[in-house]
Amino acid sequence: MSAGVDGGAGGRTVAGVPETDLASGLLLPYLDEQRVRLADAVARVGAGDDGSGEGDGVHDARVAARRIRSALRTYAPELGAESVVHTPVRELRRLGRKLAPVRDLQVQRARLKNALAELDSGQSWGPVLRRLDRVIGARERAAAAAAAHTIGGRRLAELLSGLDALAAHAQWAEPGVAPSGAVGRALRGRRDVVDAALASCGADRDAGRGADPVDVVLHRLRKDVKTLRYAVEVARPLAPGRAREVLSGFTVLQDVLGRHQDAVVAQQWLWALAVEAGRHDEPTFTYGVLFRREQEIARVDLDALRSDWRSVRAALGSLLDDL
Repeated sequence: MSAGVDGGAGGRTVAGVPETDLASGLLLPYLDEQRVRLADAVARVGAGDDGSGEGDGVHDARVAARRIRSALRTYAPELGAESVVHTPVRELRRLGRKLAPVRDLQVQRARLKNALAELDSGQSWGPVLRRLDRVIGARERAAAAAAAHTIGGRRLAELLSGLDALAAHAQWAEPGVAPSGAVGRALRGRRDVVDAALASCGADRDAGRGADPVDVVLHRLRKDVKTLRYAVEVARPLAPGRAREVLSGFTVLQDVLGRHQDAVVAQQWLWALAVEAGRHDEPTFTYGVLFRREQEIARVDLDALRSDWRSVRAALGSLLDDL
């Protein structure tokens, strides 16, 4: 146990967190903070902040929903509360899926436009920018309308109300669960999931188009890494310094995985756009140039992945040693 452990008549504490209560000491304060962030982001999206301008309401709503869902999935088993959190976890997943398309399309359209602008004049053939804006832009507008419908729906209002009630008290959770032991078990379990995902990654990805098995594994790994990161965020009050080091490493790791996933999705879009352009007798050379560029970006990210995870894993090990 770390130097942050105290004792006395008031009971045993770890860095000021009651050692006898995982729910009220760690999980519920985290849920309450993220629920407020989710409600604020949802309100901004409802007011027109869909991420297409300077604001980022959709992104903020997705992140807050993902944090809440990850925290519940990770720690509810330690509290004997899987059945209680089943509905909010399901509704949070649904919310994320409803909001995902508009944000993902915004990212891809901006990414491909920037990549196109960086090409030499001799590499840019045909009405690529016009087709990109027309095809992805139409999908983006439809996705924004669907997101607005979700934000104004009854199910979201019920979800927010349910999260408010969940964060207000710990009666749904099994009492007396020591945070240090429960957190250690939960973090080790999530760490092992990431280890297994990385172990299943084979050699460098093939040069073919689309998502090959390595890309699929890395996409799943990206989600597993986020889940582990959010589990560490919940545990941060137990060892703030160690947690800060781990979370800093996660930022680097997620950047690598995020760039890789963005490059994979960009390849899929470029292939589809090239096929459509070919049907209209437009040049497809530029799509091929951009496709090759995205392949290289994905390969570079894979080279750094294992080294970055080793660094994060070592820092996580130090955090676990202090619990």
